[in-house]
Amino acid sequence: MIDYLIITLLVYLASLAYLYFNQRNMIYHPDTARPVTVNGVQDAKVSTKDNLTLWGWFLPPQGNKPVVILFHGNAGNYSHRISKAMAMNEQGYGVILAEYRGYGGNPGKPDKEGLLNDGRAWMEFALAQNRPVIIYGESIGSAIATAMAAENDPVGLILEAPFDSLAGVAQSMYPVVPVSLLLKDKYDSAALIKNVKAPKLFIHGERDRTIPIRFAKALFEAASEPKSFVSIDSAAHNDLYDHGAALHVLQFLSTIEGNKKD
Repeated sequence: MIDYLIITLLVYLASLAYLYFNQRNMIYHPDTARPVTVNGVQDAKVSTKDNLTLWGWFLPPQGNKPVVILFHGNAGNYSHRISKAMAMNEQGYGVILAEYRGYGGNPGKPDKEGLLNDGRAWMEFALAQNRPVIIYGESIGSAIATAMAAENDPVGLILEAPFDSLAGVAQSMYPVVPVSLLLKDKYDSAALIKNVKAPKLFIHGERDRTIPIRFAKALFEAASEPKSFVSIDSAAHNDLYDHGAALHVLQFLSTIEGNKKD
């Protein structure tokens, strides 16, 4: 019996060690290929404070339209979000498809501190366009977007499949693991969103098993007004735009423009 307990304990400790040392490989899943620029899209380049040069895409605005800066999720690269960008750009909005270190042919390896530095570099690019800026984040990018919104003064914030804390999401996946002690990149968005005064749109799928909707609702509760929450019954984590999310996003953008004209 004692031998069994010792073996069980050793296996548990070994599992904790594996999770600790491999956690960033489990969190971040970059597509490292450099995308080929498509028609109507410009290459964009920024420099981070730790001296990395990052490339992304820029779809210029029409007339006096605002610029949307989009921070994508933990997998793929910026080119995989082109359909979202096109949906907004076709209505005249400028769109910056921001890219992180380690993704899309960019140097470096992703972690929380690095992605926040990347976000700040892209925010400088967005603000340099001298247009109103709306910040958009999806999944783990919602944490970057929330942090950038708390540090800056955007006219709007869109959060697609967000969460209040990555530690909470991870704890739900690994209930017997002391996540709060082991997790390096906690992404505590609930602590930051209180500082965001701009109008906020939350969009989440009821069938999301990657980030269950309760984590988005917790973030929504932590946010100040004005805010709105759109729950899409038929959507999961990666298919919100297949179930009408673009319409809600465009309505939100139109409302922001209307408010600025009043």
